[in-house]
Parts: sequence; C-alpha cells; structure tokens
Amino acid sequence: MKFAPPLHSGSIQEAFNRSLHDMAREVAAKLIQEKIREQGVHIAENHLASLVDGLLQANSVDAVTVDDGGAGEPVEIIFDRRDEDELSRRLGDLEDQIPSLTNDFTEKVSTQLLSTLKRGWQEHATEQKDSLDGFRSRIAERWGAGLEELDCSLQLPANSETT
Repeated sequence: MKFAPPLHSGSIQEAFNRSLHDMAREVAAKLIQEKIREQGVHIAENHLASLVDGLLQANSVDAVTVDDGGAGEPVEIIFDRRDEDELSRRLGDLEDQIPSLTNDFTEKVSTQLLSTLKRGWQEHATEQKDSLDGFRSRIAERWGAGLEELDCSLQLPANSETT
C-alpha cells in the first residue's frame, strides 16, 4: 500500500496516523465488499462506510443486514471466525508494512517540506530581517544613549586590567 501524505496544518505524526487509519479502513472495506459480492449485493459508498465503522469499532461482528435499495428483501451477511481471522491477517500484513510505510512517508513529507521551504524562505528571511532591524532601531531610539554609557563603563575596567 502507498499513500501520499498531505501537507497541511497539523503535525506530521497526525498526518501519518490519519493515513494509517485510512489504510486500515481500506483493508476492512475490501473484506466487506468481498463478502457482499458473494451475495450478489451492491451497496452505496456511505453504507459501506457505516459497515466499515461497525466492523472496526466492534470487538466482533456476527452479522450485518444489508439493504441494497432494490425490491428484494435485505440480505444478511454473516461474519464468521474465518472472516475475523482474514481481517486480522490483512491488518497484520498492514502492520508489517509500517516500517517501509514510515520510510516512504518520511521521504515524501521531507521532499514536500523542503520544496515548500525553498519557495518561501527568501520572503520569510526578509520579514525576519525587517522585524529584527525594526527592533534594533526601536531599542536604539529608546535606550541608545544609556546603553552606550553602560558599554563604556563596562569597557573601562576591562581595558584597565589589560594595561
């Protein structure tokens, strides 16, 4: 599995956690879709999302009733021990991929971050320089004479020790 990390507000860890969560949902969704296809039923994406939520949040799911919106009766999809084992296996496979996913994620994020920083560094550096220059100017206006006298009085004892 691969994913493209989105760079937006929030921490990199939050983005990685969201991506892992989305991948786990995708694994569960595929299993549910397989079970539903076995019954010849097609459901809308929002119904599939509800089933995925139920499967991932429950400690165990014995069965779900699926209404495909057709004229027929709702269909009951049974989840047995084999399905639980299959879901555990698939999620385990995803867990085994976490080190490589972490490397891929870090590589993509760092590349995007570097690109973003390169685009805005000059503007940011200029803003910082202007801000620092303004600070120095205000300090000089307000405390310049006093700081010069302090500097002189600190230099006199230092100069007298070296001579």
